[in-house]
Amino acid sequence: MLGLDLGITAPPPRLRPVAHIIAEFLRARYKGGVGPGFFDLFDFVAAGNRTYVNALGHVMTAGINAPRTGHHIYKDGAWVPVGLLLEPAGQNDIAWSEDFTNASWSGYWQKPTFTTGIASPDGGNNAMRWNAGATVGSGTLASGGLSYDTGIAAGVTLTASVWLRASAPITLRLGVDDSSQSDAAVTTEWTRFSVAAVTDGSGRVFQLYDSTNPGIDIDIFGAQSEQSPVATSYIKTEGTPLARAKDSLEISASVLAAAILAATGSSAMPAAISIAVEGHMSYADTDQAEEVTFVDWKASNLHYIRAYLDTAGNNTGQAIFIQREAASGVDVAFSVPNAYAPGVNVPFSVASYHTAESINGAHDGTVLTANLTPTALADLTLAPIQIAPKGIMTVKALQMFLGVCGDDLLGELTQ
Repeated sequence: MLGLDLGITAPPPRLRPVAHIIAEFLRARYKGGVGPGFFDLFDFVAAGNRTYVNALGHVMTAGINAPRTGHHIYKDGAWVPVGLLLEPAGQNDIAWSEDFTNASWSGYWQKPTFTTGIASPDGGNNAMRWNAGATVGSGTLASGGLSYDTGIAAGVTLTASVWLRASAPITLRLGVDDSSQSDAAVTTEWTRFSVAAVTDGSGRVFQLYDSTNPGIDIDIFGAQSEQSPVATSYIKTEGTPLARAKDSLEISASVLAAAILAATGSSAMPAAISIAVEGHMSYADTDQAEEVTFVDWKASNLHYIRAYLDTAGNNTGQAIFIQREAASGVDVAFSVPNAYAPGVNVPFSVASYHTAESINGAHDGTVLTANLTPTALADLTLAPIQIAPKGIMTVKALQMFLGVCGDDLLGELTQ
């Protein structure tokens, strides 16, 4: 047999550098802090109880300053872990979120008679039940249901939300008021429904009713109305509207300084910085230049690195990567205007690199065109870096590379 040696050698595979700071919230794996734990890497503050959803689909409560790292969303018929839930401050304006027998709740045509002690999404027996066939109203328009009035003025953006389940599939009507009704296709599984709208001046902030009058049992739990364009985590109330504290997550300047020294052997600002964040976000297009902020590393208004989502003008979700230094000015890399679309639990993966000569970004495997106009990189060694400081976000992973950059790296990090 004749053997041919053509002398052709395949190039070795590219070895991706290892991040110097890593947070994998699903695996509880942390690197770059003073130890291996969450609080060794991060400063986290939340000045009150907040809720999240666990692997069983139960609504759980996290205590003061407890990170909600075990949050799940319902996807493809299963509860899927998605990481650390971070939200702004909010308030449930409904004073009795679980007691629908309370006099503050009015009937929508006819107020139902409720059975209490029904198994609820929080793992307890805190839901209530009514039979749709036991109420009468205005013929086929509305048979029975609930409404809640706070006297709110017209022109306020609200989101009404509630958990519903039924003994058989049924379509209910959910809204903030009469001008914002939407179908809620209720099934035999607990599902949280929500409707966002601008108030019509009726004073109402929540309404739910059945218009078919069948003999079906309807279970209800956890009503919420909040001044937000999208639903946020559930806030339980028992007699008064209740607020939720903002989640604040950052890597302190001292932790960053130690990581920089370990990675580069110097306490100076690295010549290159690469940052990647992956997770889910919930947002509406409210025509803001900074709708959602992924990362904000800021020493002053003249010295910062930032990554955010822009919905101003025709943008529905433009990824913006920016750096500013007093002498160099503002330097930006940006995606197409519709890189993302508004919605609930929108997956995202973004990354950027920053040097004194260039800046570039990437999203979901798409590497942008590098901006080669920078002349300096801001010294941020004395500033903390904030993660998800604006918007509703569940962060799956965060990575930082100190002294490392490149378009290939951005593409790999966001695929």
